[in-house]
Amino acid sequence: MAVKRITFKKLTNEWMAQKKLKDVQNVKHRGTLIMWLCDYIMPIMGNTYFNKFYPEKILQMLDNLKDTPETAKRVRGICAEIYMFGAKYDPICSDISRDVRSMEVVIEDQDKKRKYLAASDDIDLLRRIYKTAKESEKSQRNMCALQLLMLTCARPKNVRFAKWKEFRLERKVWLTPSKRADKQADHVIPLSRQALELLDRIRGLDLPPKGSQYLFPAGDNNVLPDTAFASAMKTMDVGSDTQTAFGMRYSAEAIMKHEFRPEEITIKDVAVVVKIFLDAVTADGKPQYPPEIFMKQRAELAQWWADKLEGIV
Repeated sequence: MAVKRITFKKLTNEWMAQKKLKDVQNVKHRGTLIMWLCDYIMPIMGNTYFNKFYPEKILQMLDNLKDTPETAKRVRGICAEIYMFGAKYDPICSDISRDVRSMEVVIEDQDKKRKYLAASDDIDLLRRIYKTAKESEKSQRNMCALQLLMLTCARPKNVRFAKWKEFRLERKVWLTPSKRADKQADHVIPLSRQALELLDRIRGLDLPPKGSQYLFPAGDNNVLPDTAFASAMKTMDVGSDTQTAFGMRYSAEAIMKHEFRPEEITIKDVAVVVKIFLDAVTADGKPQYPPEIFMKQRAELAQWWADKLEGIV
């Protein structure tokens, strides 16, 4: 097959021939996959070249599915998987796959958005999710990612794309880069004792592919899909109408503001500490508060929250 003449459709057909045999044994799931390919993906992507990134076409495809955000995310994931399959012909497809996975699914419908951001302030529920993830022997990649999400209150995307070089273990902090966040400045996340222990555990797992720069690599140097958190919680019978990955931040914020009471600062300042810890930003993407303030209290909050999830406090 001449590489230069491979269209996305041709690559997809080859991917499907392999996919049917290995991964899609369920007839219903196979039918849904074919329907998504025929109705949503091929009309837009079919005639494009497999080794060229077309962000405007991907955005068009996602926009067509804005009323069904969960389907949009799955369709985006399929495209990314097909591009990754194409890396055997052209290595650039690996980079294209990551770019596709990083594209945002915009949710305009407020009812759907509320469901997407569903958050519970029930600490018993959050403890159950955290402890189940910690003790589970299933899907260690997803369960460890869910724990890190809960301990740090980071945005799901930052956890999915987290790289080992971002962690300064001697300083007990995680530096999340601005290029992956909806803001203009890097954010410093203090790491609790539990978070440090979790990082040590993750490194010990040595998740494949070996030697990846990512904490949670998936497939051929790819990254964790954004459905991983929901999949992990689904095994715990926690539905998306009760708690979501992004909603973890709102859950933590509600509990922190109500219960966290460090010494030396006022109740009003507690709200500021919580906002800085959660990396709150303004409408134009700038930090709401100077990122260098309340470092001591933010570290205290990180440990207090971890202990809260453990049931120690």
